[in-house]
Amino acid sequence: MQYKVEWLEPDRLLLITLEGIVTMPDYEEFSAERLRYLNDADGQIYCICDWSAVSDKISPPIFAALANTSAHHHPNCKVMAVVGNQAMLKMIATIIIQKPTTSDPAAAQVFESLEQAETFCRTVMSVDQNLATPSSVSDKPTNA
Repeated sequence: MQYKVEWLEPDRLLLITLEGIVTMPDYEEFSAERLRYLNDADGQIYCICDWSAVSDKISPPIFAALANTSAHHHPNCKVMAVVGNQAMLKMIATIIIQKPTTSDPAAAQVFESLEQAETFCRTVMSVDQNLATPSSVSDKPTNA
């Protein structure tokens, strides 16, 4: 499996693109790299993992590793958008999203296209930015 990590928006929107057949060493390397980015972040990251070019053949050990991932519970992970139309990937994502936890999970969603995932992340980023920015609208009524 090959993967590429790049910032779509520096220190805010991270894209991880994966392709090929996933082996356990590959998955462990990818997971460690993703964790490095999350640990090094100064703020919250909106993360897209594009699995659309990954082989449909996922071995049971990799399925278990995927189902037990905790990246979406990392304190610096605000959104985890997963791209892929493989049935197995959707099932894994559903397991991850529904897994009970004591931490506050990131918003997680599965998309069939990178464009959908990026639009979702940018929309959430915009809403978060608007909520964090003090309003310039006065609470005082105006006389018309």
